[in-house]
Amino acid sequence: MSHKYETEARGHVWKRDEDDGEIDIFAYEGGEYHNGPLCVNCGYGFCHHCNDLPDEACSKPALEGEFTTVNEQKLLGSVDNGTDRN
Repeated sequence: MSHKYETEARGHVWKRDEDDGEIDIFAYEGGEYHNGPLCVNCGYGFCHHCNDLPDEACSKPALEGEFTTVNEQKLLGSVDNGTDRN
């Protein structure tokens, strides 16, 4: 099942579950029955039961994040793949 916050992440790179690589929907804990994704770059998280999308864009670009992988950067369009060189 796909959620809007997966396709409309507003620059966030959500923490992934180590076992299956899916977005860890328990990374953010905001109280009883309030959980959701957590951005590994800026630390922003929100309850996916209360909101479909994050309220704010990521405050730390993907290339500055400590935990962003190259594959995630390519998906975000943040890595130069060498095709635009003159």
